[in-house]
Amino acid sequence: GYSLENHRQWLGTIQSVTLNPNRNVAWEYYVKYTNGQHNDHVSERDIDAVESAKYKVGDVVRIGNNAAVETNGYSLENHRQWLGTIQSVTLNPNRNVAWEYYVKYTNGQHNDHVSERDIVLEVKKATDIDSDRLIDWFNNHKGKLTYSMTGSRNGSDGTADCSGSVVQAIYEAGGSKPTWLYNTESVHGYLLENHYKLIAENSGWNAKRGDIVVWGEQGKSSGAAGHIMVITSDDDSNGNGAKEISTDYSTGGVYGSAVQEYTYNEYAGWNHFPYSYVYRQV
Repeated sequence: GYSLENHRQWLGTIQSVTLNPNRNVAWEYYVKYTNGQHNDHVSERDIDAVESAKYKVGDVVRIGNNAAVETNGYSLENHRQWLGTIQSVTLNPNRNVAWEYYVKYTNGQHNDHVSERDIVLEVKKATDIDSDRLIDWFNNHKGKLTYSMTGSRNGSDGTADCSGSVVQAIYEAGGSKPTWLYNTESVHGYLLENHYKLIAENSGWNAKRGDIVVWGEQGKSSGAAGHIMVITSDDDSNGNGAKEISTDYSTGGVYGSAVQEYTYNEYAGWNHFPYSYVYRQV
């Protein structure tokens, strides 16, 4: 019977969950708020779950063009477009903004209470992605993955497909956290986001270790119509000899055989030289 009206929109953490013996509400919760106060008997219908924080400690972020004030009222207007690194993530006890961030800028200054809505861009340096680690992801999964477009797609359940593998490998090599495991249609944007540049479209190029090749013309490359791979060795002086590695269906889906490495020109020939996009980290 204790009133909750003056606690609406308060943020807190559940401390305990118990069956309610007295009312037509099965479960009740002990909630401790960020300001130190608490309610001991909150029903399930009066609780909204808060989504997880969008950013994490160590992320490099930019303050948005429309940022006005921190959650404590301190002006952010002269810090718009400043770059910094998140030092801590906390629940905001005072306002209708779930998460706030302590951001330390590259010039040494900081803001302690930046709301999520005022952080509009996660920035990753190109050097954050290690091509050796990217290629090692595939080498480390040789003999361990079975091809499937309907399983985890990133190897977590022992199955994977081409695009899920590349996205997971880029992420583990230092790339930005993907919103989802992109397919060959949508992976182009993820590559650009991580400072890969399109250096060749449906034409020859001098292959370099770490280049990423996407097969299938955009708009027509979904499902089995597209493929993506990583170049593992440079072209020789004659423009031949480069190899690629990928998760593919070349073995017909034989158990544990999804990761394969081939000479790129031969592999492209077997597949009738598909429409291609080549991306290189810049």
